[in-house]
Amino acid sequence: MLVVQEFVSVDGFAADTNGEFGFGGVISDWSAIDADQLRLMERTGMIVLGRHTYELFSAFWPTAQHVMANSINTTPKTVLSRSLKSATWGDWTAPTVQSGELPDVIRDIAVPSKDLLVWGSLELTKSLLRAGLVDELRLIVCPVALGAGVSVIPADLGLTKLKFASAKPYPNGAVQLTYRTS
Repeated sequence: MLVVQEFVSVDGFAADTNGEFGFGGVISDWSAIDADQLRLMERTGMIVLGRHTYELFSAFWPTAQHVMANSINTTPKTVLSRSLKSATWGDWTAPTVQSGELPDVIRDIAVPSKDLLVWGSLELTKSLLRAGLVDELRLIVCPVALGAGVSVIPADLGLTKLKFASAKPYPNGAVQLTYRTS
């Protein structure tokens, strides 16, 4: 299953008008979200990142002192990019880099009995949604409104019916909404 998870504002933006995720600072206590993220990682066989998110993550996670660090660092990763030829991850196993057609790449990197997990990677997420490759969409709605920004859903996607799977409120004011696409 291909799972996309995005942190969004209450008005549906995953980044501000500069393409940055600065609004995550409104959450003061991440412990409950981190606990759920660790459970999500247990079913994840591959982290899939676009180039920009890969660059952000690879600059932080390999040396991070964070409850999520070991899980993220030890899970295999693939970077989907037409511009990168190779990728590193500090002293950890390097991600593979793929640049083919999305349906082929997703099929090739699938891990039996495990999920592919896309975090951030907004352009990649939009391409995956357009191609109908997303099985589960997890939105963690942060208690903040931006007024404008970068949406998770591409404007040209059109009407896309989703099936509600679950909702989970957190003590910090965030709410996780999970939808299935099929």
